[in-house]
Amino acid sequence: MTDVLTIPADLKPADGRFGAGPSKIQTSHLDALAATGSTLMGTSHRQAPVRQVVGRVRDGLAAFFSMPADYEVVLGNGGATAFWDVATYGLIREKSQHLSFGEFSAKFASAAKAAPWLAAPSVIASDPGSRPVAAAEEGVDVYAWAHNETSTAVMAPVVRPAGTTAPGCDARGYLVSGIAGRRTLIEGWAYTNQAMAKQGNGGRRYTEQPSPWPDRVALMDQALTAPTAEVLRRMRDEFGVRWLYADLRNGAVSPALDQLAVRRHSIGKVRIYDLGE
Repeated sequence: MTDVLTIPADLKPADGRFGAGPSKIQTSHLDALAATGSTLMGTSHRQAPVRQVVGRVRDGLAAFFSMPADYEVVLGNGGATAFWDVATYGLIREKSQHLSFGEFSAKFASAAKAAPWLAAPSVIASDPGSRPVAAAEEGVDVYAWAHNETSTAVMAPVVRPAGTTAPGCDARGYLVSGIAGRRTLIEGWAYTNQAMAKQGNGGRRYTEQPSPWPDRVALMDQALTAPTAEVLRRMRDEFGVRWLYADLRNGAVSPALDQLAVRRHSIGKVRIYDLGE
């Protein structure tokens, strides 16, 4: 007979609802749903209350992404498996490397293996509860792994694999906006309407096209490498930029930023600057 396993109190989450799987729902959101009473829950999806909620969500997303008038937002239940098929088609050019350390990350690796137009992917696996490390590999154009492996609750840092030499910004990258859930002045642009409209230009796919906003790229480069008070003012006043994300792994960052803005956070070679209201 063994002792009952006891989880140390300092390892337990403050909110026990949050863990692997669905995202935590704010209490205020649950209160708002409860306040609808019987007018929403238990109602057919064909009835006006539900259709109105769906309509507001679709309109809000269309406005948030500044979608053209002839585009539509389509909502559906589930879809995680279909997502990996879409990612396999849209993200990988020729060959990918996958870290497989749970069901979520293993699905992407399996989808890449099944794609007849791609080279066989490189898969680095580890036992449940642990995580492998990506390794630089010739011919790989996408390194893929789960930031939070939902089946095992293992988290993995989102960093460029050591030894990779691809210069500049990847047009497909949405690291800051994707994880932080914030709009950005310039980050990835591969899936914008403007980039996709240039599919085939210069013999390149839309994921390889230059930014449709070279003026924004130039402004961002200047803010990081040769900042002035006027450059930061333009970013703040003309584009509403409040925060500046600087990553020394992708190039030089001017020390002058520490005099022109307030450094709010640093970790490793990443710095977060506050440009003020």
